[in-house]
Amino acid sequence: MIGATILALFAFSALLMVLWNALIPDIFGLTTINYWQALGLAVLSKMIFGGLPDRRSHDFNERRERFWGNSPAREKWMNMSAEEREEFIKRRKQAFRRNPFSRDDFKKDFEFDTTPDDSKDGGK
Repeated sequence: MIGATILALFAFSALLMVLWNALIPDIFGLTTINYWQALGLAVLSKMIFGGLPDRRSHDFNERRERFWGNSPAREKWMNMSAEEREEFIKRRKQAFRRNPFSRDDFKKDFEFDTTPDDSKDGGK
């Protein structure tokens, strides 16, 4: 696994060097770079920007759960049968064609409980 990662880094560095030398000097007037500079640029980019987490990473799954959490829309979606999901998608596509910025059809499809919670405002 480590060998594949190192091989991928070297291949990415070579690709980065080729792309840089083909594009950047003509577009921005900068100089060309050699392979080791490309490798350093790739490592520096990884250190600065970190990269995107993949689906196997703990961080990605944690953020997905925090985003979707106990969403009423997600719960309703998970309780739908395959036929109900297909029908929902079909209706959403039709509604989007009519008015892509309207949320009225979406609200009809999900019918959320919109009753105010008395505990939030102290029962007033």
